Amino acid sequence: LSIIPVNTLDESGVDICGDNIPKEAYYPTKSSLNKSLAIARQQGKSPRILLLSHPNNPLGICYPSNIIQDCIDWCRKNRIHLVSDEIYAGSVYRSNDFQSTLKL
Repeated sequence: LSIIPVNTLDESGVDICGDNIPKEAYYPTKSSLNKSLAIARQQGKSPRILLLSHPNNPLGICYPSNIIQDCIDWCRKNRIHLVSDEIYAGSVYRSNDFQSTLKL
């Protein structure tokens, strides 16, 4: 088992200087997913799973529906399984912040 991280900060296009990094900088994008896929393939690895931690820990960021849908579409296109770890969903106090991947 090899884990290839998806570096969302580098591909976000958001200025990440200072302490106030906007939550959008942590959203996975097709660009960040493609870059990680290319790195994995350069290393001779064939990714089979994208693990999406939503809401993530420790920041508790909930991804908007369009970001989750982009991940679903990317996985379908690349024939990669999507595993959505939603264990912290019960800790979200604003009900409109969390959208389960299963509902999309």
